[in-house]
Amino acid sequence: MSVPSMFKVPMNLLFSTGLPAAENIIYQASHENLIKDCLRKNEGALNEEGIFVTKAGNVNDATSMTVYVVKNAFTGNTIECNGSSKPIDATIFLQLYQKTIDHFGKKQIWIRDAFVLNDSGQKVNIRSINEEPAGNLVVLDMFSEPSKNELENFNPDWYLVHAPEFFADSAIDGIDEKDFFMVNYETKTMLIGGAIFTTNIKHRILSILMEHSL
Repeated sequence: MSVPSMFKVPMNLLFSTGLPAAENIIYQASHENLIKDCLRKNEGALNEEGIFVTKAGNVNDATSMTVYVVKNAFTGNTIECNGSSKPIDATIFLQLYQKTIDHFGKKQIWIRDAFVLNDSGQKVNIRSINEEPAGNLVVLDMFSEPSKNELENFNPDWYLVHAPEFFADSAIDGIDEKDFFMVNYETKTMLIGGAIFTTNIKHRILSILMEHSL
C-alpha cells in the first residue's frame, strides 16, 4: 500500500474505529496544512513572531477533570475511586464511544498515526482521531512521526479519540460531568469529549502511554 495522503486512509483504519466514511477524513496532514486548517476554522491565530497560538477554549486546565477507567480483567480491583479517577462499566464507555463516532458524522476529521517510547523502551503506536485540526496539531507535536516505511504496515497499539465539541448528558450517559476523559485498557482506547488538549490532559495521556506496557 502506498503512503496514505489526504482523503485516503488505510483500510484497517475505518474498520478499527467504526467511522462511517473516508471522504471527509484528512490523514497524516503536514504541520503547514494543519496550521492552514486551524486558521480557516478560526481555532487560533499567528502571533507577532508568526507562531500559531490556539484559543483557550471553553474548558479550564482540567485539573479537576475526572478520568473514568473501564472496569475489566485488565484493571481488576486496582482502580481507586477518588477525586481524579472513577471506575465505570464497559457499557457506559461503549455508549459514549458510539455517540462520539456518531457525532463526527459527515464532519471533516483529522487522523494521525504516531508513536512514543514508553518507560520500558517499548515503541507504542498511537492512532489519534481528532474533531479539530488544532487537536491533531498537538498530537503531531507530542509524538514522533513514523517513517514512510513504518506507515505502510502501521498497526495502532492505542487509540486516542478526541471530540472537544461533544458533551455527555449526565442524565442518560452514566457520568457526572459533561466533559469526560475515559480510558479502556482492554481496547487500548482513550476517549476525550468536551475538552481541548490542555497541559494537564496532555500529561495524563503521556502518563498512560508511558506507564503501561503493551
